[in-house]
Amino acid sequence: MHESLLYFHLPFLIIALITGYEIGGYFLYLYFFKSKKELQLNKILFAYGILYMFLITTILIRTIYTYLLTDEAKKLVVFRFSHLLIFVGAALFLLILSSKPFDKIMSNKITRLVMIIAIINSILLMTIDNDLFQIFIIFFSISIAGIYLLRFHYNLIKIATGNIKKRILLITLGNILIVVGIIFQADEIISIFSYEDQINLMLASNPLFLFGALIVFLGMFKFPAFMEFDWKEYLASFYVINNDNLYLLYNYDFTKSSKYRDEHLETDIKKVLSKGVLGISQIFSNVAHTSDKIQVIKQGESNILVSKGDHPYDNITFILLAYSNMNSYLYLINKLKNDFQETYGSILINLNLLPVEDYGIFLNFDKEIQTILR
Repeated sequence: MHESLLYFHLPFLIIALITGYEIGGYFLYLYFFKSKKELQLNKILFAYGILYMFLITTILIRTIYTYLLTDEAKKLVVFRFSHLLIFVGAALFLLILSSKPFDKIMSNKITRLVMIIAIINSILLMTIDNDLFQIFIIFFSISIAGIYLLRFHYNLIKIATGNIKKRILLITLGNILIVVGIIFQADEIISIFSYEDQINLMLASNPLFLFGALIVFLGMFKFPAFMEFDWKEYLASFYVINNDNLYLLYNYDFTKSSKYRDEHLETDIKKVLSKGVLGISQIFSNVAHTSDKIQVIKQGESNILVSKGDHPYDNITFILLAYSNMNSYLYLINKLKNDFQETYGSILINLNLLPVEDYGIFLNFDKEIQTILR
């Protein structure tokens, strides 16, 4: 390797490797410690974390292969092992995306077909030594993977809304730059260029990779919960109730802007909450005697999610009504409860001192809900 390339390329490559591991690790951290695993679409964070870890490890092995190994037999073993790592990472990534929640984004049949193609191509790369054939297989694999991922992200961006859409767009753009950076220094690709062009491509690869990684990090920083599609459209109402006197502290009507508004379901909900809030006194009793944090009660086609406030706010009950049964609503009622308790904590602790006519102070919580709905 040319000495000047060693001086300029290797330090940036090491930075790129460290950055890549940080990005992959952060994806896994978000999934295991920050996201809600009951929201199955959050598995996309896990999928990307796994993919990044395998891709960056492959680049690390290729770096050892390029700069440190001189024995041809060892280089061949390491080279083939790098192909195996790429296959395992891609296969795990596709396996996660082939699960049922992602079928609305990309057909599971297509995902499994791409995974089978990846397996076949990986076996061919590890068993056939012909350079021209390997280049053809690699270009074919990159083309298939590129088309699949671009289509997957396009569908995802088209379906997603609000902050999630913006974040996915940033992650997609960053991933494109990262992949181009990886391709620019892949031995199988640059070997078809002149030596001078090889040096230029390798020197250009790291800035592309680092810039792409920065964009990915901006997209994933404080990544919001990835809830099921159409979760907003089936929401009905949210209530906060004082258990001591059964007075309504706060309520929000989601149905005003919902295209799925259904008068029949609204009638069912009103029956549940008939005679003011006294009609749900039995619900309070049930919640008080259960260890579950959230109780889900089915009422016709609607669902009632009930959660008692955390200590020292256990004199408060939170109720979320929806026209559908989605795991996203378990996350949502917890989110609403935590935000309400955090916003009005000092008032809720001394709620018995607050006159009923002053309950209008809680109306400002509309802004919090509208922020979540964006």
